[in-house]
Amino acid sequence: MAKNNDHIRKCNGQWSVPDGTAVPGQLTIEYEKGAILLEIYSTIDIEGNNAELLFNSINAVRNYYVDVIWGFAGELGDVTLFQCSWHSSEGVGAGLIINRYRAEFLIRDIHLRKDFRVKAAKFNYPYLGGFFFGFNNLNLLHEIKDLTILGDYYNKEMVVTDNLKLNYGSDIKEFFEDLGSKKRVQVIDEVIFKYNESVQIKDLMIDALNFRHLLEFSYGSRLPIQVKEIEFADLSDEQKLRKRLHSEGENQCYHITNFNLNYAEIVQMGSLNQNEMLFSRWTLSLEELTAVIQRWFKLSNLKNVVDYYLESVNERTGMKSPQTHVKINNLFLNLIQGLEDFYREMLEPQAIKKDRELFDMKKATILKDIQDASLKQWLNNTFKFTRYLSLEDKLQGLVDHCRPALETVFKPLDWTNFPTASKDLRHTLSHGMNKSQHLSADLYLNYYMAKLLLTNCLLQALKISPIFYRATLQTNYLHNELFGQIITRQKAAAKRINE
Repeated sequence: MAKNNDHIRKCNGQWSVPDGTAVPGQLTIEYEKGAILLEIYSTIDIEGNNAELLFNSINAVRNYYVDVIWGFAGELGDVTLFQCSWHSSEGVGAGLIINRYRAEFLIRDIHLRKDFRVKAAKFNYPYLGGFFFGFNNLNLLHEIKDLTILGDYYNKEMVVTDNLKLNYGSDIKEFFEDLGSKKRVQVIDEVIFKYNESVQIKDLMIDALNFRHLLEFSYGSRLPIQVKEIEFADLSDEQKLRKRLHSEGENQCYHITNFNLNYAEIVQMGSLNQNEMLFSRWTLSLEELTAVIQRWFKLSNLKNVVDYYLESVNERTGMKSPQTHVKINNLFLNLIQGLEDFYREMLEPQAIKKDRELFDMKKATILKDIQDASLKQWLNNTFKFTRYLSLEDKLQGLVDHCRPALETVFKPLDWTNFPTASKDLRHTLSHGMNKSQHLSADLYLNYYMAKLLLTNCLLQALKISPIFYRATLQTNYLHNELFGQIITRQKAAAKRINE
């Protein structure tokens, strides 16, 4: 395998779909750009179709997606490229065509079919030390500094769902710095996902991203992660034997490369102060943190709400864009949409919810039978469920839902105008009538109040016990900053009115 530089690796090999005809090609791994690219040079494409015909004919039907590509790639040995897509083609003469394919995953030392299943997987997540160990992480770091422990340092397993357990901890390694005599210790924070019953890789990724969303909610920023190793289920005896020949002991984990999860960035290790997290072992007991994680995995219906929230609290982004009126407008609209979705998923009265679902089902049946496109569109836009609560009513319901818990920690805020003002602002901004609202005092005030409200809606959904809830709000810098901004702006608004 040839190395062009530290950021690009290339290797030549033979490539095919499972049990297909092998063709020559080159695999390129671009670490800086975060891309896995395969180029094959042949008269046929990777699936055995006439490559020249596909290249020259505009009417030819190409299969743009290939689940699995097998390869033998020099020093990499057996390789499985998973979730591949055709990228481009280029003619080089004499009937030869270069076909390029991008891959989401590169799995080394094994050939897998598309229906392979997973038993366990190891991921790197940032700043796990403080999240999982809290104050005990300081003791761990002290022991590492004194070189009293090396190797894997894991706590006990955490049961998350009926089928999933998390084993979290650190891989601690000692190495020499710059080929000199000075030793350094590297701490790599890891989580191992273990399944009682094997799952497909898509289910593994759903769980991994769900856990990332939990950490992002606590940290208040988007996070890169890395999938490092996977243990597969139902391998043949031959595959297990080959793995033993290439690894130490009975290790059956395979190295995997993927860039989309971590945006080609470095996953930062170490710990965060308790004030930088909404919740962690700094403020929760192990039992309470376990319960929070378990509840989070049950709240799959709130994924969109979490995405709206994260867009508004990305506090640790290295390249912060300027606070233009367009950005603030969009962040405010995202927050209001998140609040509205939260109400529908968590607080909407059951009677109304059942009526709405029945209405939607009957409406879909009627629309399906209408052939005229313009009539279908008119009916869809006109025929509305009449028992929907107004946005103002929903926002008032959310204020009533969160206010008692908030007032156990902070001085009472004036929420009187928030539902009506936010409803009016949402209507104005979403219809393009925002010329007078650019960065206005009212917009900023309601933006901060909406952010505080949505944060606490999500915390309430996790059912953190009152004593830990107060500790979470009292120590978190985001909550204290929001509260300070709201108090300051409400006093300024009152002063303007009096003047």
